[in-house]
Amino acid sequence: VIMVDYKRSSSKSREPRMAKAYDSQAYLYIAMLNSKESINKDNEDLYKYFEASDTPGIVYYMLNDQTALSDFSNTQTAKVAAWNYVSKDVSSHAIDLIKTRLDEIKAGTIILNRQGDKAFFDKQAGIKPYALDDSPLISIFTLEDDVEVVE
Repeated sequence: VIMVDYKRSSSKSREPRMAKAYDSQAYLYIAMLNSKESINKDNEDLYKYFEASDTPGIVYYMLNDQTALSDFSNTQTAKVAAWNYVSKDVSSHAIDLIKTRLDEIKAGTIILNRQGDKAFFDKQAGIKPYALDDSPLISIFTLEDDVEVVE
């Protein structure tokens, strides 16, 4: 089973994020598939197939440069000229961060953005944080990096 997500962009921005293990979208799709709850049990053949399959592989097919970015490689993928194996782990840091934020919310804590968040996402995570630039409200609710959080 392969989870393919077609993107109308190039590999230039996606590949660094995957290499740094901060890509979560396809992993979240796989988590939904692995829950088996998303598969219609009325289609017994399909349900049995997913039950018996190994963990699905992730492929982003980048339409702008016709490149496949993946978390797996095998003899079949070697036949595809623009197939790039990035890393087996393309999402662990992103998933850890998502889990941390969800745990904070469950505990009743909402952490506001810090001034250093933009640099963190851009440099460490390989994600262009456009949302932090798009609204003048963001700066109003962005804390200095050294502000202590009081619970």
